[in-house]
Amino acid sequence: MTNITVREILKQAQEIHHRLGEHFLQMASETEKSRLQMLLNYLQRHESSMEDSIRTFEEVARDSLLNTWYPFVPDTDIQKEIEAAQVTVTSSPAELIGAAIRLDNCLIKLYETMANTAASEDVRHLFEELLRLEQKEEYRVVRDTIEVEDL
Repeated sequence: MTNITVREILKQAQEIHHRLGEHFLQMASETEKSRLQMLLNYLQRHESSMEDSIRTFEEVARDSLLNTWYPFVPDTDIQKEIEAAQVTVTSSPAELIGAAIRLDNCLIKLYETMANTAASEDVRHLFEELLRLEQKEEYRVVRDTIEVEDL
């Protein structure tokens, strides 16, 4: 894909979080291991929260900002990571967390690239805010899941 709008990038990021969250929710319903269910439910809530946050960014942004075109889509390996993230109920907690973090890292890389190549200050600011949010949430997921493992 060449040419893409800011709105389309945000929609794709929402979809990534949505798909991963749905996958975690489905897996939680398929396992009887309570600690694994707790972890999967936590990861699902994280993905849902990120999806909602990006939707909020989109809702409050001006149309002119959302309709800004980028002449390229950076290669962030998101599709490869989505395919590699096909974790199952037999996956270890570390594999589950790793899958979520790898996808978050792809989005971080995407937001960094978009901010660094932004056509305007407003677009740069939007992607910098998304970058900070994604980094903060990634840190929180790592911290919280370490605490869960220590229980």
